[in-house]
Amino acid sequence: MTRRRTLLLSVVAAGAVAALGGLGSALTPSWQRPGIRGAAGFGDLPPTPMPPVAPEDPRAPVTTEVTVPVDGTALSATVHAPSGGGRHPAVVLVHGGGPATRAALTDQADRLARSGIVALVYDKRTVGYSFARRDYGLLADDAVALARLLRGRPDVDPQRTGLWGVSEGGWVVPLAAAREPGLSFVILVNAPTMTPGAQLGWAIDDRLRRGHAPAGARRLAARAMAMGGTGYTDHDPLPGLRGITQPVLALYGAEDRAVPPAQSARILLDAVAAPCTVRFFPGADHGMRVDGRYADGYHDTMVAWINGLPGTAVSTVAGSVPTQVEAASTRPCRRGVGHRSSRPPTGRSRLER
Repeated sequence: MTRRRTLLLSVVAAGAVAALGGLGSALTPSWQRPGIRGAAGFGDLPPTPMPPVAPEDPRAPVTTEVTVPVDGTALSATVHAPSGGGRHPAVVLVHGGGPATRAALTDQADRLARSGIVALVYDKRTVGYSFARRDYGLLADDAVALARLLRGRPDVDPQRTGLWGVSEGGWVVPLAAAREPGLSFVILVNAPTMTPGAQLGWAIDDRLRRGHAPAGARRLAARAMAMGGTGYTDHDPLPGLRGITQPVLALYGAEDRAVPPAQSARILLDAVAAPCTVRFFPGADHGMRVDGRYADGYHDTMVAWINGLPGTAVSTVAGSVPTQVEAASTRPCRRGVGHRSSRPPTGRSRLER
């Protein structure tokens, strides 16, 4: 796929959202077709309450700056550790899309540390990362290297160390977890479980549908992304998901407009053999926020689940399952340049060469 076509498709999608959404607002939305609705497929999993969480430590966490070399790049990171002594559970926070720095996740790392969990945040590598090309395998190597650093700290319990990934991090963390079986848990936040092309296509379709765009315009814009062939958009997440052996906590915002929450959770439950705990948060968006604030129970659910392991490692679903009008495409992805990051999870990573 040429750079020219990649740029063209992105322009088509962006233009469709901006122009056709406005045009369609004057039209009657009689084009809606049936898709995923309500809690289909979730009725067999009973909700289970989480154990209570202790109050957060009012003392500021202890922060340490570290640098970890991975594949020729020095990753800068900050470790947020609880003020109290002893060994603690620990987690690496893996970014979503874009050239993010550790500042984007510092608030969450701080709260985790105040709750007794060592948290590491880092500046995401940007070399080789673009709209057209993203090596999720290399990003997974970054996460593994940082997790190994945490497990070697004297204040960390290496048997209670895991990975946390949000949005695009949901494609990275499964690869990393499959390569590092010594990790003890995985947390996924608004993680898509279909190809990036299908996820982008669904998000565009949802945006246009809410703007009352004509059905033909919606299909044109969505298919431009869902058709794949634009590098990373062909990444197949299923091998990584199937390679996870650690218990999983998956958190979804019911009002997420970037990722199809109900469908993503259903695919996750079908693909992961390990216990998978799913929680839906009413009113929460893609950033897990409601009216600008983190959804009630979001932080406490993570803390209770981590501290309760292995007892909390149970396949259950809780919260109001969102109504998803349309399903994202789950077509088999084509082999293309995007598959450079989709090597089998049992294969050796760059860290092992």
